[in-house]
Amino acid sequence: MTARIYIDFERFGKKVIEFAAIAVYKRKLLSIFHSFVNHHVSNDKRYNRQAQFSHCIHLDDLQKYGDNKEDRVKYRFVQWLKNFDFERIIIIGHGDDTTKKSLCQYIPQLESIHHLEFRQITLPVWILREHADYHLATAKMKTICRALPCNASMHCVEMNLYHQHRSNLSRIAKYMYGFHCSMYDCFELAFFENTLPLYRCDDEFFNEVVIDSIQPYLKRK
Repeated sequence: MTARIYIDFERFGKKVIEFAAIAVYKRKLLSIFHSFVNHHVSNDKRYNRQAQFSHCIHLDDLQKYGDNKEDRVKYRFVQWLKNFDFERIIIIGHGDDTTKKSLCQYIPQLESIHHLEFRQITLPVWILREHADYHLATAKMKTICRALPCNASMHCVEMNLYHQHRSNLSRIAKYMYGFHCSMYDCFELAFFENTLPLYRCDDEFFNEVVIDSIQPYLKRK
């Protein structure tokens, strides 16, 4: 039996401020790991500027919901992984910070879990994924979903477009996509690989994919 773990981070500079992973098996959502990390960022211009370009969360939410100890977040993730009784677990990411080397440097305990494997997905450039079904499903999910632990209100800030981006169609497509959230980015990877059905609305999606007995994290009605 093989489970897939899709993983993603959002950062402020080099610091991880949002850490998410979803566990998928046979087109079912087994569990979600999600945490903000509070690095006690001050309300400075650099953070606010990055937030304006979609990659940060509101400082109030970061301070209110973020764990003050990054090592504790890593420990909780490892314990979360160890809860799964599978012969094989593949950790799947997109980007340099989710390669095997990067993940094991960030979380050295992963090296001691012997049934782990690592794989990278390469998504198309933004201009090519802009109208793809998996991308549109993710954009809709992150905008209207109310069943997950992170929602649009924690990420939506007034955004601006760098003037030098105007001639780059792919960057414009990225900007038009709006805010980024590591949890919804994990879902996009699963949609891209067709290991979960595409999202249309909360009731339809979660009634189809959630196994209630092993899913304590979703907000159920």
